[in-house]
Amino acid sequence: MKRFLLIIIWAGFISIAVEAQVNLTLKAGYGTYYMGDVKEFQKAVLSQYGLPGKIVTKFPGYINYRLYLGLPSVTDTYKIYFGYLTTGGRISLSDYSGKWNFDMLMNGFQMGAHWSKPIKTTDKFEVSGYVDFGVICSMLNMKEYMRVFDQSGENSQLYFAYGLNVQAGYQAVYKMPWFNIGCYLGAEVDASTNFYMNGDSDYPLGIRESDLTRPSWTGIRTGLQVSYTIGRHRLSHY
Repeated sequence: MKRFLLIIIWAGFISIAVEAQVNLTLKAGYGTYYMGDVKEFQKAVLSQYGLPGKIVTKFPGYINYRLYLGLPSVTDTYKIYFGYLTTGGRISLSDYSGKWNFDMLMNGFQMGAHWSKPIKTTDKFEVSGYVDFGVICSMLNMKEYMRVFDQSGENSQLYFAYGLNVQAGYQAVYKMPWFNIGCYLGAEVDASTNFYMNGDSDYPLGIRESDLTRPSWTGIRTGLQVSYTIGRHRLSHY
C-alpha cells in the first residue's frame, strides 16, 4: 500500500503542476487463485519429509488491489494499472518435543493497460465492460523453521516467475460530482514461467525435473472501487 500512496501523491503533484486532469481508481477486492502446481509441490514436500505434519493452509483466495491512472473520458477509457496479490501455504507439526513449519508465501506484482467501454449510462449510474492486459512478476518465499527440544534452526529460499495476465469483466459505478464509487466482477487468466531460484535460473523449482512448478493466479475477481479525478474541471465519467 505504500507504493500506491506514493503513486497517488506523484500523480497529484504532476496534475497540479500542468493543470491537467488525472483520474485515479483504486480497486480492492477478493480473488480466488487456482495454484494447481504449487499445491502439488506442497503435497510433495510433506511426503518427502516423512513427518506426520498437516497442510493447514493451501493457497486460499485473498484480498487483492489495483490502482489505475489515466485521463478522464465520457466514452471509451484507457488507463495503466498496478496490481498486488498475495496468498500462501503452510505445513505444520507441533508436539511436546518440538515444532516444524514449512511456509510458502506468494506475492504477485502486476502492471499493464486497461480498457473499458460504457454499456448503460444515466446521469447517476453507469455499467461498463472492461479488459485489463499486462505482465506479472510472482515471488515465492519458502521458509522452514524447525525446533527440537532446545535446538532450533531456520532457512529460506526466494523464487521468481514471470508471465502475462488478462482480466475481463463488468463494473458498475454511482457517479458523484467529485468522486465515483462502485463494484466490479470479472475473471482473470494468467500464463507464467516456472519458478526459478533468485539470481540463478539453473535451479528451477519442482517435484522433479520433468514436473516443474509455476504459479497460477487464475480465478474470479470481485470487489469495490473508488475513483477520483484530480483537476479543475472534473468529468462525470470515471
